[in-house]
Amino acid sequence: PSLLWLYIGRIFAGITGANMAVATAYVSDITPAHERAKRFGLLGAVFGIGFIAGPVIGGVLGEWNLHAPFFAAAFMKGINLIMTAVLLKESKHSNKMTEKVQEQSILKKLSYLITQPNMAPLLGIFLIITLVSQVPATLWVIYGQDRYGWSIFIAGVSLASYGICHSIAQAFAIAPMVKRFGEKNTLLCGIACDAIGLLLLSIAVEEWVPFALLPLFALGGVAVPALQAMMSRGIS
Repeated sequence: PSLLWLYIGRIFAGITGANMAVATAYVSDITPAHERAKRFGLLGAVFGIGFIAGPVIGGVLGEWNLHAPFFAAAFMKGINLIMTAVLLKESKHSNKMTEKVQEQSILKKLSYLITQPNMAPLLGIFLIITLVSQVPATLWVIYGQDRYGWSIFIAGVSLASYGICHSIAQAFAIAPMVKRFGEKNTLLCGIACDAIGLLLLSIAVEEWVPFALLPLFALGGVAVPALQAMMSRGIS
């Protein structure tokens, strides 16, 4: 075992990590435009449930053996692959239009998206949100261990706690907020919550502060379903 193999594993994980994007496209295909923000929120809630179970399982197994979480994850991925291949039906049947789109290069697809009304700024916002969200996701455990001396178990509990808050916000906050404030204002609210949370996290010195900020970060998650709904409607 070496750090090189860990990097190689992360590279393969990144190459094969498009399942969330495909799931989002699938939901978009089978959902009316006015219901998409809500459905994207429910998809995010399911993701949050995984965020609850995953860190807990990883934390417990990691205390026993550092290799165990990787074997457990590989096993569950295999089960997921089999279930998807056997149970999931194609959302849309292939036609000449979809075949033509599939044959185009990535650059052509991207140029088409950018030319759609209001799509360029939405893509820019999505890029920034994605980049920003990866910072705490990547550094959370290292941050907790370095600043507060968290064990693997406590780090797992913190991520599971975030998953609980995230699932609640995605399942129960998206639809009412979009209905009351609209998709754009919901997006702005989510971005503001994330920005405030990250600012407070950067100056936090007490161990309880990251846990207190988890609901704020979870509420920041409403931005993505609202943005996805706006983008999917723009290219429908």
